[in-house]
Amino acid sequence: MSNFNATCCSGINIEMLTYNDFCSLVKELNSVESVTGKVYKEINVQGDFVSFRRENNEKPEIISLEEMYRFMSEQPINNITTPMAKVYIHGRVQSPAVAIIRKVYENCQRNYERNKKY
Repeated sequence: MSNFNATCCSGINIEMLTYNDFCSLVKELNSVESVTGKVYKEINVQGDFVSFRRENNEKPEIISLEEMYRFMSEQPINNITTPMAKVYIHGRVQSPAVAIIRKVYENCQRNYERNKKY
């Protein structure tokens, strides 16, 4: 059971978000910004990986979507931090992984609020 506590995506509970749903939401992203202002752009899902480029670097990097999904599913939003990501995300891509997960969460919250029935 996920600890990622929020309702999102047109009323879908984020705790019920499947891996495929998560991948679809990541596909919608073009760029994200970290909490420290670093920009990660050209986000592109390719199979079970997401590629991106850091703002001041031409070299693409990749992150496992499975690792990101597991991290998101097992931790509450308050624990989606770069230090905590080191437990789940391999390589030196924890900050972009956190930025992507937080943007998915933010977009889900926005969609839920927009579609909420009053």
